[in-house]
Amino acid sequence: LEIVNAGVITGLKSLDQVQGSSIDVQLGSKIEAELSGDHIIVLRDREAMHMYPVYLDYPGAHYDLKPKEFILAHTVEKFNMPDDLSATFHLKSTSARSAIGHLLAVHIDPGFNNSVLTLEIENVSRYHTVRLHWQDLIGQIIFWRHTKVPLDASYRHKGHYNGDLTVSGVKP
Repeated sequence: LEIVNAGVITGLKSLDQVQGSSIDVQLGSKIEAELSGDHIIVLRDREAMHMYPVYLDYPGAHYDLKPKEFILAHTVEKFNMPDDLSATFHLKSTSARSAIGHLLAVHIDPGFNNSVLTLEIENVSRYHTVRLHWQDLIGQIIFWRHTKVPLDASYRHKGHYNGDLTVSGVKP
């Protein structure tokens, strides 16, 4: 509750999201879905995938995540990490048991601020479609207190993804 009261994480729908050792986070209102067709991504050039937006913020809206399909999504909650706190994202067990996989970009650096967290989600099942809705409880955040990082090492000063208020793909 200290982290919520300090404004490190904002946008919780309910304090019921605060667990004993984690805080549950919700699926945001925008998804970036992969466009079909072959495209070569040159990692060193920081090329973005070819994606299209899907909005879930109206009544009845949902996204059917097909088997083996990959999307980018985001949390409803916004983060303002101080320089002595980092965190990790983990799927909720219900999400994992429903065949949702999350890639391993799970670390939230000290200084990550004024931003939602972008999620890299895949349906890992072979046969089942997973229906996603805005504000589904998708994952949980575990926080780690540590020695304050120096300003020049803080994500606050060198991060590419600070200030993202919706899902974000690769930035140059």
